[in-house]
Amino acid sequence: MRNYLPSKKFIYTLFSLVLAILIIYGVKMLAEKKVQPSANETLTNRDVTMEEFIVSDSDNDGLKNWEEALWKTDPEKSDTDNDGTSDKEEIKDGRNPVKANTAKASLPPNDKLDDETVAARKQAETEFAQLSTTDKVGRVLLAQYLVNKKVGEEINQTDIANVINNALSVIPEPVFTKYTVADLKIFKSTSTEQIKTYGDKTAFVLSSNRPKPLITFEEAISSIGENDTDAEIKVKLQKLGPLALVYKNISLGLLGVEVPEQFAAKHLELLNATSQMSDNLSQIIAAAEDPIKLLALINTYYDSAKRLWDASNAFSVL
Repeated sequence: MRNYLPSKKFIYTLFSLVLAILIIYGVKMLAEKKVQPSANETLTNRDVTMEEFIVSDSDNDGLKNWEEALWKTDPEKSDTDNDGTSDKEEIKDGRNPVKANTAKASLPPNDKLDDETVAARKQAETEFAQLSTTDKVGRVLLAQYLVNKKVGEEINQTDIANVINNALSVIPEPVFTKYTVADLKIFKSTSTEQIKTYGDKTAFVLSSNRPKPLITFEEAISSIGENDTDAEIKVKLQKLGPLALVYKNISLGLLGVEVPEQFAAKHLELLNATSQMSDNLSQIIAAAEDPIKLLALINTYYDSAKRLWDASNAFSVL
């Protein structure tokens, strides 16, 4: 089983490389968009976590601090343009939150955003929902970069590292199939012979589907080069397909075995561990064009393999 487990050094090295890529990616976005941060685009607490950053609203106007950065409004002031309407309400009504309304109370506001700008904003929101994990993280990186950067100063390397690490920390956890006791075929064993039969069937499922050393997980990942195209990465990751199928067959086999009641908990853990390995590998293959999601899945694979190792050891002593 350990042949299919990536070393911690390998994971940490890969993680560091992606962090470096993200720094370049974030700087490139800044250059392309030519964004000029305002004097108010900073947080009171520079050590705020990404979770807190995403939901923080310093001026309680309904706009999150990172949204304020994109609208160039003041995160410490609920009505940036001092025209009596909060930033959130102006945006909701299609008005410009940084341009004061100077029209009389009896007249329509004269700070309306043009239809083209409103349509572009809505289109941007729709497109954001459809972005890959990598692109979403990039957008959040840009927003937090703006919030952490003071005008006239370069953001230091420590802050950059914190921005990136915090952004990666909120990447959604992968979702894997999870079986429950209700999915097992449980019976109350009354004889040693029944327990022996269960052991033989389980051992057969495991031995008949033993992973073949076609390619190890680490070999497949290590074969990916920095200049590989998405298509080339996809081809290399697809070599993990047979390994994913092996674990899928094991989980299906374990699901079909009749289990003595006293072994249900350990059998269930072994079933979920093999199923998670299969799901994890399949999702890695599917994430070829989404590097940040791929990184998260690779990191999770280490935990999946350890879980299977522990479950196998626990089962072997029964």
